[in-house]
Amino acid sequence: MDLSNRGIQRQIIIFTAVSFLCLTIQGCEPLRKKFVRQKKKDQGSEVVPVLEPITYPPRTESSKEMYAYHYSLWKVWYKELLVAIEESENSKRELSFLEQLQKQLEGMKRNLSDDKEGLIKEIEDNLNDAKDELNKTKTLRNIYLTKRMLDRADKNIRRNFNPKLNLTYR
Repeated sequence: MDLSNRGIQRQIIIFTAVSFLCLTIQGCEPLRKKFVRQKKKDQGSEVVPVLEPITYPPRTESSKEMYAYHYSLWKVWYKELLVAIEESENSKRELSFLEQLQKQLEGMKRNLSDDKEGLIKEIEDNLNDAKDELNKTKTLRNIYLTKRMLDRADKNIRRNFNPKLNLTYR
């Protein structure tokens, strides 16, 4: 009885090994195709169109239009900065808004004549003071002082540098 039991076990093991071998050999063909190197397609056959450069006419905005543009951006960045200071979530964001305010002030300054130089210098000083205050850590920062400095600069801009006023431009 022991011999017949061993014979059955041997037949089962041989059958399992043969079936595993057949499945393995049959399943390797797609796997082998994946790793066979194929020739590259010709890259030279693609047609690359040659584009001629387009020449655009030079900008024709006047100094007054550019000044009005920078003034409107000043108002937008000022509102964004006030909202960011109220929320006080991210100090880098507040500083980037303040830098945008300074850039718009520079743009306004470039388009104005030199007669308002003293007022612009005062606004620049207010913005630099506000920037110093925003560079402090949040615990040492005085939000009310910062907002007061920014309000002073904004009122000065709206009162003295509104494009509706008769300003002299370059």
